Amino acid sequence: MNYELAEIIETDKEGAVSAASGSNSRVLVFEKTENSDLVACPSTITSDFFSDLFSSDGKYWQTYEKFGLGVRPNVPYLYFFGGRMYFLKNLELECVFGAGPLKEYAVKNNNVQLHTPVSLDSLMLLLAYPFDFARLSAASSLLALNTSLYLDEFEKFRKESVEFCETHKNDRKFDSSVFNGCIDGAMQSMEHSFFATLSYSLNLKFPKSPAWEICDAEKLGEMLSIPSQEKKIAARSEFGFYALDIYDVRVSRLAEDFSANPAAPAPKNPQMRMRENAKFCLGRYFFILRKQLLLLAAEKGFEDLVFHLSRSEILQLADGFDEKTLKDAARQRKAKNAYLEKCDNSVFPSRFVYDKKDGRWMK
Repeated sequence: MNYELAEIIETDKEGAVSAASGSNSRVLVFEKTENSDLVACPSTITSDFFSDLFSSDGKYWQTYEKFGLGVRPNVPYLYFFGGRMYFLKNLELECVFGAGPLKEYAVKNNNVQLHTPVSLDSLMLLLAYPFDFARLSAASSLLALNTSLYLDEFEKFRKESVEFCETHKNDRKFDSSVFNGCIDGAMQSMEHSFFATLSYSLNLKFPKSPAWEICDAEKLGEMLSIPSQEKKIAARSEFGFYALDIYDVRVSRLAEDFSANPAAPAPKNPQMRMRENAKFCLGRYFFILRKQLLLLAAEKGFEDLVFHLSRSEILQLADGFDEKTLKDAARQRKAKNAYLEKCDNSVFPSRFVYDKKDGRWMK
């Protein structure tokens, strides 16, 4: 099948406008963020994971709501254009609590910019500034008071991720409960990662805790930096789940391919060290997820096509659903994904902007 990037993006644009139609914003801004770099052009199982993660009911918005810093949106946050991840920036203005006058995107002289509209809503927000500021301060203070508790919860979860990985790393048969456990564990890993990021942005102080003082990235980096076969064997044993592209389940892990010798730079900031540890937790769950997928692929004769099935389709395949239908769908997605991966990232703009009133995409 022949593919044209322009046609694919046009289709993606139509889907994005339809999905974001519930937004009250006149100008929709779909933009790349640091989260866009987590995986460049994900396969179906990975794109499903991130779509769920950033959905209205996903861990990203649950974290804001849990700590009193935001509310869940009524439209998706994550969109794919040409296989790349873009985020609806309007939701950061609408759903993340702030203090001060209303801010919104507007088109002026054919340029998109943030501005404060002259409206009753904006005036009311300006008058409510002292109360909004107090609410945010109270939420931040409560978060700071409970930091030790959250760090303890994460350290407990980190140990659970190690136990899960050890328990299932030698499994010989696909198990739907283990497969679902991998997805759920990876989601919880990202929840802890979001907490660490929020703590960093709010400049919260972390007390001493193994949750950040013991950093997996630092330990792996030290092991790989020592020219000792014994150290490398130890690194492979303890960190066999690790890969540079840790969010891409298609990529081989250290236990499978040690030749890459990935660098693992460790941050110094406590919040970022905890976030790195959460990433390693996700790596353990994705390591077992990859193993489960490969076991199912071997059983059904799907090879790497299994990575191009959705979560529900993988469970259908395990239950004996029409394999030919699933294989044909996976084959088409794999071909399209391969084409998109070859497209130079430089051809993708940093943002796509749609003017709902005029019904047009901005150049």
